[in-house]
Amino acid sequence: LNILVQNTEGCFICVGTPTRNNSIDLSQIKSAIESLVTSIKNNEKKNYAIIIRSTIIPNTTREVLLPIITEKLKEQQFQLFVVPEFLREGKALDDFMNTDKIVIGSIENKKTTFVDDVFENFKGKCDFIHTNLESAELIKYANNSFFSMLISFSNEIANISEKIPNVDPFQVLQALVSDKRITTIVDDKKIVPSLNSYLIPGCGFGGSCFPKDIKAIQNFANLKNVDTPILNAVLAINDERPKKM
Repeated sequence: LNILVQNTEGCFICVGTPTRNNSIDLSQIKSAIESLVTSIKNNEKKNYAIIIRSTIIPNTTREVLLPIITEKLKEQQFQLFVVPEFLREGKALDDFMNTDKIVIGSIENKKTTFVDDVFENFKGKCDFIHTNLESAELIKYANNSFFSMLISFSNEIANISEKIPNVDPFQVLQALVSDKRITTIVDDKKIVPSLNSYLIPGCGFGGSCFPKDIKAIQNFANLKNVDTPILNAVLAINDERPKKM
């Protein structure tokens, strides 16, 4: 790590944030930050970029990680960013190379940053969204929650369809996708959005991101006294769907 820091201007933090009792476990990212900060200090680096890619709930960077950093480093020694990744399992390389957005959260909500330079080759090919730390953290959860919701919606329609003779849920949802508010027409050609793949009945969602992220943002909302009826339903439908197949 010391050699890495000595020869670079910034480092991406991409470690796991697994769910423990419906909230995220920050032990890995805190350990990574502590090790990185020590190396930055030992190498007497200036303006070193610390870039958080891990999925963390809002306020984590400012309230948990920043104090760890400032305990050892002076303000002029580092830059801090939250740059969430939006990668699907099995399609990570394609999603990275053909991303639709790069979200850059910073302490001062800067419009030009070290991260912009890193992703220079993506300019003009996708949206660059500059925001604050907390918004960048929440954008990742909003993203995953929305697509999880589409899956549960599809399965709820399937649950209803399967109780009606001669109804094909796939046909019902395909008709929905053909709505002009979803499928647009450009130069007399239909442009079917990729979200179409989330409007297909199945056994529900799984994997390492959707379930843990919804539970984590639910728990965060509950701590803020915010009800989450939609997210509650998304998880409930997802839990019950395999039993109906």
